[in-house]
Amino acid sequence: MPTYTPYTVSEYAPDAPGTADHFRRWFENWEAGFAGVSGAPRLVDAALDTTVAAEGISWVGARVAAMAVGAVGSYAFLGASVAISTTFATAGTTKAGSALKYAGMSGTVLSTVSPSGTWECLGHMQNNSPSQSANLATMWVRIA
Repeated sequence: MPTYTPYTVSEYAPDAPGTADHFRRWFENWEAGFAGVSGAPRLVDAALDTTVAAEGISWVGARVAAMAVGAVGSYAFLGASVAISTTFATAGTTKAGSALKYAGMSGTVLSTVSPSGTWECLGHMQNNSPSQSANLATMWVRIA
């Protein structure tokens, strides 16, 4: 089992020199946190890596499963009617839920229901047609 060794204030001061012992403890302290060593900050392993413990996968899975549709942090396939030759959204763009509609996987059929809150685009919605608007959809995450 790894050992947790805390740092003193003088060891992490901006002008303090880094030593081999500091780097060794940095690595050991991470391991100690994941192993649940007494005194170490508790760390939970990554959720989707296939090499992680079942405990970490279960921890994240339970929180995702309990999340309500449209809750902050939830994902949804959302769309909008996009005007001729217009880019509606690219990855990182944020939009009010009122500008979006829940969509089917084809992206061409939009619900009449808009989500609430603020959503961040995780894909790309661009209409390249020079003659007609189009219903387009991509993945979004609610951020507020």
